[in-house]
Amino acid sequence: MMNNKKSKGGRNPKLDPATNRHFVNFSSEEDMRFLRMFDRSGMTSKFAFIKARIFGEPFHVLTFDKSHHEYYK
Repeated sequence: MMNNKKSKGGRNPKLDPATNRHFVNFSSEEDMRFLRMFDRSGMTSKFAFIKARIFGEPFHVLTFDKSHHEYYK
């Protein structure tokens, strides 16, 4: 006799899934400012960047100044 139990398959569900969502609308100027901040942060995900900013997690902004590099040479 065959087993009629079906396999669910897929990955295991998360214990605490993120189901709450919030939306923010930016003006053109605010969006440009946000994108500049995001680019300077070096983070790969806008989601992670926004979350770090809201909850005060530290992040680093790396800048390279060519004039200082020329001065050292």
